[in-house]
Amino acid sequence: MNNRNLLDHAHKVLIFAVIALIVFIILAYPMEPMLPMPVLILAHIGTLLAATAIKLAYITRLYALKTLGLAVN
Repeated sequence: MNNRNLLDHAHKVLIFAVIALIVFIILAYPMEPMLPMPVLILAHIGTLLAATAIKLAYITRLYALKTLGLAVN
């Protein structure tokens, strides 16, 4: 995989992970009284996994930008 494709995939994962984090936060906190305990547990685990995916995608993005010689910001 070349670095341009890596950058594109990192952007896609970053967008997906941010959307997933928002959904999991909405499920875990505002909707807490309406959901059964197993769903709440999965929502809280999902927030951890989505936050981790954001961090990994951002690091991948920085790596791809650096290897392409583009501004890392």
